[in-house]
Amino acid sequence: MAEILAVKKQSDGKFLAHLSLDEKEHLRLQGHTSDIIIFSDKTSFVSTNMSQRGKNEATKYFLIPRQMRKGLVFNRKVSCQRIDKDNLVLFVYVIDKSINPF
Repeated sequence: MAEILAVKKQSDGKFLAHLSLDEKEHLRLQGHTSDIIIFSDKTSFVSTNMSQRGKNEATKYFLIPRQMRKGLVFNRKVSCQRIDKDNLVLFVYVIDKSINPF
């Protein structure tokens, strides 16, 4: 995982951050250097559940918490990324809000 080493506020209101990241994290970016979202697993405070359905509970569902459902249009394609950390597995789902479902 990455670590922020230093942050400096610029005159335009943005922040300049110096990062340290391991090779695995660098490779996960696949050469992309813009539109990067930085987050920490320590800032996840909303609890939710995972549901299992079907024969032998083979189908797994991540439930979207009620307070996070507003503005979501369902029945559209979603991309997903799995990030394995030492003692955690992070699933990142991306839904494009700009696509008209009709």
